[in-house]
Amino acid sequence: FIWMPTVEQLVQQFEARQALIYHAGVTDSLSYEAVVKTTVGVIETKAPTLRLAFGKALHEILTHSVTESIH
Repeated sequence: FIWMPTVEQLVQQFEARQALIYHAGVTDSLSYEAVVKTTVGVIETKAPTLRLAFGKALHEILTHSVTESIH
């Protein structure tokens, strides 16, 4: 990445797009998981850091029409 937003900036972007962080935590495999509910569906992502998990979820919101869980 040239520049990656902070976790706070990513959360503000979710709020601006009427998305709700339903779950954020660590999995059994020690990766971070984020579950974000949007007006059109649920996004589930996993990444080595919470920041990257939120970034992946925001990417899905911005680039896809969400209709079901995305892994």
